[in-house]
Amino acid sequence: MDTVPLPQIFDGYRRRFGMESGYRQMHQVRARTTSPSPTLRLLLVGLAFLLYNAYLLLRQIGRTLRAYGRRLRTIWLTLARMKQLLQQLIIDKLGLQPMAPRVVPWMEAPAAVE
Repeated sequence: MDTVPLPQIFDGYRRRFGMESGYRQMHQVRARTTSPSPTLRLLLVGLAFLLYNAYLLLRQIGRTLRAYGRRLRTIWLTLARMKQLLQQLIIDKLGLQPMAPRVVPWMEAPAAVE
């Protein structure tokens, strides 16, 4: 049985961790649908990956380094914040009203008893 050098194992796990965290974060910006259409579902997943890659690019561009590679500051953009900004932009540009959360009667808090 051949042995695998330790740096090669480390690089393999580092790549795998990057892919898994990328999929996890992609799901944070993926649009939800109940459509049975595989074409629409694939389109929404592709759009989510585009948004995630745009986020990574913006983070990379906004990172400032000082001498010896220490981080001076990182931009304030998070994936959740970018998602909120894009949602607000779409609502403003299309003149849409944000959806109110659906209230299910049995989930409401009980009335206070006096």
